[in-house]
Amino acid sequence: MVAAGGGHGGMTVTVTVPPEPRLLLLRSDAPQQLYLESRLADTGLPLSVVVESGARQRVRLRRQRRWRSWFWRVYQDVRHRWSGRSRFARAYFAGPVPDLQRHHVDWISSAAARRLVADARPEVVIVCGTSLIAPGILAGVPVAVNVHGGHLPAYKGNHGVFFAFAKGDFDYIGASLHLVTPELDAGPLLAVVRPEMRPDDHDGHLYCRAVRDVVDLLCVELIRLSRGGMMRASAQPDGGSTFRHRDRTPWIEVRTWWRRRTGRLRAPARTASVEVFTER
Repeated sequence: MVAAGGGHGGMTVTVTVPPEPRLLLLRSDAPQQLYLESRLADTGLPLSVVVESGARQRVRLRRQRRWRSWFWRVYQDVRHRWSGRSRFARAYFAGPVPDLQRHHVDWISSAAARRLVADARPEVVIVCGTSLIAPGILAGVPVAVNVHGGHLPAYKGNHGVFFAFAKGDFDYIGASLHLVTPELDAGPLLAVVRPEMRPDDHDGHLYCRAVRDVVDLLCVELIRLSRGGMMRASAQPDGGSTFRHRDRTPWIEVRTWWRRRTGRLRAPARTASVEVFTER
C-alpha cells in the first residue's frame, strides 16, 4: 500500500507490501527488460508477465498514422543495431530465461491488457519499456513502480543517459525507480542510482550498467518489503527536461561520437552510488 505524508523535503509516501506479494511485470522486449524479468523471478515471489513488444508499439504508431513518431522509433531501432549497441546490450544482459507464462498484447492500455491486470490481482506492478499506460489500467493496484533509464528529475522520457552524456552532465547519469502516476516519469522517487564510470565509457556502457544496478536494487528491496520492511518515496522537485526519440537526431549522435573520439568528451572515473533512497 501507499500512504501519503509530510516531510522535510516536501510530500512523501510510505510504501509497504504484504508478505509474498503478487508481482506483475509490464515490459517490452529489450535485453534489459528480459534481465529485469529474470531477476524478479529469482526473488521467488509470485510473478506474472505482460509483454508489449517494441515491434507492436511501432505497428500501433503506423496504424494510427502517427508517422513522425513511427519514423523516429524505426530510426532508433536501426541506429541501435547498426551501431553495435544492440549486440552489446544482448551480451551484457545475457543470462538464463525464466520458465514463465508470458501474455503478449498489442497495446499495454488495451482491453486485453486491462483484463490481464485484473486477473493477476497484483499487489506490486513493475513497469519497464512499455508505451504510456492509461490511468485506469492500474486502478486498484496498491503499488506500481517504473524502472526508468535516466536520472530523475533531470532527465525524463527517452534516452536520458545519452543526453546527460552528450552534455557532459556526468553527475546526472543514472537510472531511477519511481511510483507510477499519470504524468510521464513524474511520480515520487524511490531511488536514483549512479553507475560506476570509467574514462573509456560511452553512453551505452553507462546505460546498461545503470539499469542493471537499479534492477538489482529493486529486487533486493522487494524481498525486504515482503519481509515487513517499509520504503519512503519523495516527491520529485520541479524542473528537468523531457526527451523523446525524435530528439536523438543523427547530428547529435555524430557530434557526440566525434567529441568522444577526439578526447573532448570523456567520462570521469567514479564509483557507483545510490543518489536518492529513503526508507524507514
